[in-house]
Formats: sequence, C-alpha cells, structure tokens
Amino acid sequence: MQGECRLCGKKGFMHEHHVFPGAYRKLSDEYGAVVLLCPECHRYIHSGKGVEDKRQLQCDVQYEVMDANEWDLNMWLLIFGKSWL
Repeated sequence: MQGECRLCGKKGFMHEHHVFPGAYRKLSDEYGAVVLLCPECHRYIHSGKGVEDKRQLQCDVQYEVMDANEWDLNMWLLIFGKSWL
C-alpha cells in the first residue's frame, strides 16, 4: 500500500500497523486504529527498541479515536476495556 509513514514521514510502500495489538486487533480495525508505517519503522516498533514511540503512538491514536467518536474515557474503557493513556 502506498502512503506516508506516521512516524518518519517517508512516502512510498507502507505496512498497516494495528496500534492496539492482540485481543484489541479487531477493535483497532473496527474503530480505525490502524496507521501506515514504512517497513523500517514497522520493524522498529516491533523490535522492542521503539517502546517509547510505540507508547506515544498508542496514546495519540487513542485520543484520535475517542475524539472521532465523541467518547470520554469511560466510553473508551467500556469498549476497549483498557486505556493506553
């Protein structure tokens, strides 16, 4: 998929990254918590070296999803059951 990397801004071929993993992957799809990352940034996020960037991305995207759906934190917790803020 072509696009722009959410982390570094590089343009070109991108990977889709589900911001909230595992049991939350389906909810990430449903509520648009999927971002584009270049292959290098995607590997970095999953390598364990990108923990700070991963946490910041999760926080930013949680706010974006909450804002887009006009949810407060209680509604977020009702749907996701966990907060990354």
